[in-house]
Amino acid sequence: MENFSILSMGGACRPAFQLKRTFSENFLSGPFDWTVTPITSLNNFFDPMFDFENVLAPSNIIFEGLGIVDKYTGIKFHHGLGPPDIEKYRKGIYLHSPSPSSLLLAGPELAQVKERFIYTGTRLLHLLSQVDHIILVRWIGAGTNSKFANVPHAYTTSSDDSLLNLSSLVARRFPRANISLMYVMSVYGDCLDDQESRLAFVDSYTNDNGHPSLGMTSELHCPRLAQVSIKENRPTTYRGDNLSWDCVCSEVKRLFLS
Repeated sequence: MENFSILSMGGACRPAFQLKRTFSENFLSGPFDWTVTPITSLNNFFDPMFDFENVLAPSNIIFEGLGIVDKYTGIKFHHGLGPPDIEKYRKGIYLHSPSPSSLLLAGPELAQVKERFIYTGTRLLHLLSQVDHIILVRWIGAGTNSKFANVPHAYTTSSDDSLLNLSSLVARRFPRANISLMYVMSVYGDCLDDQESRLAFVDSYTNDNGHPSLGMTSELHCPRLAQVSIKENRPTTYRGDNLSWDCVCSEVKRLFLS
């Protein structure tokens, strides 16, 4: 198998867990692994004027229940700055305060999460500037299906969160990058048969010239694109359904590594 790196592009924690489970030797931690990352956050991240120092700056911290959203990026830091981590800073008078306490700002959790984001984010941008093969996988949960908007761990997204939009976004910043990009959507059910195929739909856009064969113009430069829909049991944890994600990883190998 060729040399490659594979990373998660969000939109929540599930793809990082599942990709690391299958591609342990090639998986690299990225800035979006343990976050809830809307497409607007990726727009911000790939802006050439993006400034890492503004991420989780005190004036950019917004509380969402017991979680933290970074106003600069729009990212919700679900692990490391999630409810179990900051609950001790949100008690008493601070429970309903819109401002972070001095203890939170000076605490190790905030510093560690910011340091990790800067390190992994800088590394991702560097990798994209090289010629090595990089596989990026983004999970959009149930897509725009509002039925699952408030279902825990289901995740839904916005109408502009599309494979072609993200492909164009990355390619404009890194036109020479050797990128394979996959979007994954979950079609949820209950008590799925383990013997039934979990692969619902696959659509790949590549040709011999390395450009998307969509009848489109050359504005889309990512050489390999794919979107995959999987049938997945209604989630009870952020990890998702291993059998379903085994199908995703098999399609990564088939489409991008064969």
